[in-house]
Amino acid sequence: MSRRVVVWLGVSLLGMGCQSVEKRGVEPLPTHATTIPYADLVEHARRQLWAAQEIFYRDHWDELTKAGETLQETAQHLLRVPAERVPPRCRDLWPKPAEEFRTAAEQLRNCARQQDAIQCAQAFQKLHLVLRQIRPD
Repeated sequence: MSRRVVVWLGVSLLGMGCQSVEKRGVEPLPTHATTIPYADLVEHARRQLWAAQEIFYRDHWDELTKAGETLQETAQHLLRVPAERVPPRCRDLWPKPAEEFRTAAEQLRNCARQQDAIQCAQAFQKLHLVLRQIRPD
């Protein structure tokens, strides 16, 4: 085989195995994910949120609905984190921010079903603000 064919074949195989950023970002947590460290859980939520933002930008409403559901599942994991495992600056309020994240994710899912861009933007704003509030650093 010529070098050109080998390079083309390699690039093609790599391309077939790649997923888009949106698809990788909104992957749900594993079902057995019971003891994920707080920082990892928040980072996963952040990646999901940014991927959902990209889906929203592209007007892929069905995918955005699924992304909202996945964010809700992640919020359920956050709600199960005991206060002593969250950063000290969040402990006095915990679990209120996690509940706000869950509520905003539910709002995102619902407004995506209705294809309401204004309400989705408001849900995104709330999700970003809560994540900023609960970041581990």
